[in-house]
Amino acid sequence: MTPAKNARPATPGVFIEALPFEEKKLFAEIKRFKEWYEGSSEFRDACRQNLISDEWYNKLESLGIRKEVISSMKKIFTKDFQHPILEKTYEKDAKLDEIYDSIDKTERDKIITLYLKYMVIRIHAHQEHMNWSLNILDGDSPYFNWRKRHIRAMRDELDWYGHSIDHPTFSIELGIGCTVGCTFCAFDAKKHEINFDYNDDVNRELFVEVARSLKKILGDNGCGGGMLYYATEPNDNPNYLDFLQEYYQVTGHKLCTSTARYDIEWIQKLKDFYSTPTPLPWPRLSVLSRHCMEKIHKHFAPIDFIYPWILAQSIEMEDERSKVPGGRERFGLKQLADVKDARNYKSEEEVDYSKIPQGSIACVTGFKINMVKKTITAVSPCYTSYKWTHGYREYGTVNFTTPESVYPAFLELIESCMHKEMTESMVYSWRDNLEVRLHNDGFELVSPYKYYTFRGTKLYKVLGEITSHCQSYTLGEVRDILLKEVKDTNIFEVSRLLVSFFNAGFVNEVDSSIISTQEVKPPLVHQQSKH
Repeated sequence: MTPAKNARPATPGVFIEALPFEEKKLFAEIKRFKEWYEGSSEFRDACRQNLISDEWYNKLESLGIRKEVISSMKKIFTKDFQHPILEKTYEKDAKLDEIYDSIDKTERDKIITLYLKYMVIRIHAHQEHMNWSLNILDGDSPYFNWRKRHIRAMRDELDWYGHSIDHPTFSIELGIGCTVGCTFCAFDAKKHEINFDYNDDVNRELFVEVARSLKKILGDNGCGGGMLYYATEPNDNPNYLDFLQEYYQVTGHKLCTSTARYDIEWIQKLKDFYSTPTPLPWPRLSVLSRHCMEKIHKHFAPIDFIYPWILAQSIEMEDERSKVPGGRERFGLKQLADVKDARNYKSEEEVDYSKIPQGSIACVTGFKINMVKKTITAVSPCYTSYKWTHGYREYGTVNFTTPESVYPAFLELIESCMHKEMTESMVYSWRDNLEVRLHNDGFELVSPYKYYTFRGTKLYKVLGEITSHCQSYTLGEVRDILLKEVKDTNIFEVSRLLVSFFNAGFVNEVDSSIISTQEVKPPLVHQQSKH
């Protein structure tokens, strides 16, 4: 199979492959050091205090990290370490060649030099990928307009974390439930029930047709931005690798894998799959304990584990990356009751942003497909709440039954839920986690992270009143009320204003085409009580 030509940046891999072998070995050891920093709170504390004991030196050396690597890397991870080069990388017009020259001129330690160059290339590649994801990935389907709106909405809801999500276009679950059962699972994955059977000929035809449909809708690049799991564990399906290969045969893309199972044979098979024709940075291993990480590191030499990466998920990581409050009733949802975000404060100046949680682990902005249930659901990440306890919104679900019904099902979902633009009959109400605050000359919209102020015109004043008193007016009705209440405006100005809120992701799109029959619309705005 010829791999698809992928327009997404892949510079970290290019960087690693271009290294001379001895530097490649050094880099692999640097990576392993960082995995221990993230995976062990005891080692992390020792680094921060610059007090790495002989015992830690001996342990890391036994796992393939040379003493000189430890001695250099510990300088980076002291609590006071800051390097101006990394800050410069985030500058808008930063040039890689100039940054590399600066590193070579200012840094004498070859290990720190290698680490800094890799971090620079990672940051740069991430910025390029975010630009690709939001601004370049495009196509004819209304899905792409919908996607861009919901990326904007999500960045408002999740702020710093929202800007780091790469927005996979789809996920395909090859079963129901999960055998791992992490107590902190933000998706609240249920106990494993059943797998989608690869050895059933009809099932394979269904899967192939899903892959073909995704390629038709998302294009040659978009169909590579997904995964074959979500609230499932890849290792639970004994034919997971066969499905990966099948998808590769249809689309030319090797989809990513994240797994929380550490069987050495399983990891080796995944490594083998991703090693050709060019190495890819997969699988990702969600490690739940130091013991699991040590088991992996004892078996694989650093150079043999240069591409797969370890994501520390144990409770020891809490001081670096807290778990999302949501999902499991006895874990995340219990914490959700104590969460305070921007909506709990009167003004932006009062907000303690350090106390606002990550908000979600969801990432797919597109299609969530379950092959057992034969369902396709439109989803996008959102700030976790009691309404959306798994950290993503669902906009609608369709079913398919036969291979012939798969593509029409996708089109039906897109037509009903993924609007290219707003129409007059759609309900015009604010997104469910936006709080409306009225002022004498306009209004504010307050999200979990941000304050948006719209003041100074009568249009803003009346729009705020309309949308705060009634959530079931259609776009056409809101427009007509504004034209009636604000005499010195016109249909073009009003329409532009209303559509601009929609395009920015402020307008609710869950059941946006359905008007509630239970909500009684109030009289005209001028008869409402004023704030």
